[in-house]
Amino acid sequence: MSPAGNPEFDEVSHKKRMKYSFSYWEREEWLKPSGLLVIGGGITGASAALFYKQAFPEKEVLIVDKGFFPEGASTRNAGFACIGSISEHLADLQTSDEDTVFERIERRWNGLKLLRQTIGEEPMDYRQTGGCEIFTEQTKFDASRKQISWFNRQLKERIGLEDVYTETNYEGYPALQTIP
Repeated sequence: MSPAGNPEFDEVSHKKRMKYSFSYWEREEWLKPSGLLVIGGGITGASAALFYKQAFPEKEVLIVDKGFFPEGASTRNAGFACIGSISEHLADLQTSDEDTVFERIERRWNGLKLLRQTIGEEPMDYRQTGGCEIFTEQTKFDASRKQISWFNRQLKERIGLEDVYTETNYEGYPALQTIP
């Protein structure tokens, strides 16, 4: 039987074609059917596997990744934890309604809280340092700066966060500080 549980898979013929003999561990661990096959061992894949296993503890879960360690977005810039910048939200408001944009922000915030709760802040070395959006164009900065109070009110009302965005300066450039 194949790793996906295909009854038409003939392991003997496959071995002859591949000129490879499966070890006991390959047969018992890698080639047995699983309840869930997760492709990618980064934060998304690992989370999917974890929550599936919590919901279905009797099921087997197999995570496969192209390398020994995850090397995709979870280990690069998409692995940071934030709720987004004002200029990002303003751009989103050009294509989506207000409720959609703030629901996205809320999902990000709740996802971050769930990640911190699930893994724990110490094991993942979580530090709430905030972010800094640096502007090189004064008009874009002015448009974002004018919305600080409105975004802060919305975030306080909708998800209970206060004073998320503040105006600052970074090495001579106008900037907006984001906490968290």
